[in-house]
Amino acid sequence: IGFTDYACMPKELNAFIRKELMPRRRELQSHIQLIVPRNQESMEERKLDPVIPYREHRVVDFPEVGNLIETLVFDERKVAFVSFMPDEMFGLIIDSPAIARTLRALFLALWNAAEKGPMC
Repeated sequence: IGFTDYACMPKELNAFIRKELMPRRRELQSHIQLIVPRNQESMEERKLDPVIPYREHRVVDFPEVGNLIETLVFDERKVAFVSFMPDEMFGLIIDSPAIARTLRALFLALWNAAEKGPMC
């Protein structure tokens, strides 16, 4: 589960994810749920949900748009923060059950309130 913004994500990274990570996710039948802001790039990516197995996007109108840090909760204890901003590019993984539980709760609250896409 997580939050991402395709408008901030480098196109090369999205291509890498599709080529390298999505096939593995299909093998494992590992479903990913992502909350994205309402912008052209994220809406275009969400349109592909019905044809790309094991993924679903929901849209939220964030009060401030842009410069969102990608946040992913991997399991019961690992959280990743990734910034694609040229002046603040970084990746950080934190191993903390408390942070993972907190972010998962925030994600689920937003997920349940978010706009569902086609085929959801």
